[in-house]
Amino acid sequence: MVGDGGRVVELNTLHAGELFGELMLSGELRSATVQVTTRARLTRVTRAAAERVLAQRPELAFELIRRLVQRVRTLTRTVGRLASVDVYGRVVGLFDALAVDDKGLRVVPGPLSQQRIAERVGASKAMVNRLLTDLAKGGYIEVSRERIVLLRKLPPKW
Repeated sequence: MVGDGGRVVELNTLHAGELFGELMLSGELRSATVQVTTRARLTRVTRAAAERVLAQRPELAFELIRRLVQRVRTLTRTVGRLASVDVYGRVVGLFDALAVDDKGLRVVPGPLSQQRIAERVGASKAMVNRLLTDLAKGGYIEVSRERIVLLRKLPPKW
């Protein structure tokens, strides 16, 4: 999404099987831009087709509502963090949200560039670079192009 001053703000990361574009059901134009970071297969569903399927299969409508509620909760937490937590706290929150277990390690899967991290947490790339460098020197994380490994619990303050 492009914020004030033309600055890009990354709101969310979706994974295989997830959907986007459901706001088209309101009849308004899109409010965000979607960009893939890896090879993806997308399926386009028209508004008329979506309405027809939702009318025929109410359980799908409830599933869509459930996903929308979850997305609203996630965005609410994100906005709350942006307003009340320092950059380090927002980076920790992002890592917590994205981390998965990989053979006993907590891993933030990539690619996740410093620029993308900065866009997600509302900070400068330079600030993110400084934090990642300090955390790596402190033995808290290991950064590569493919992922960020959380070697141990990140401290509450930095």
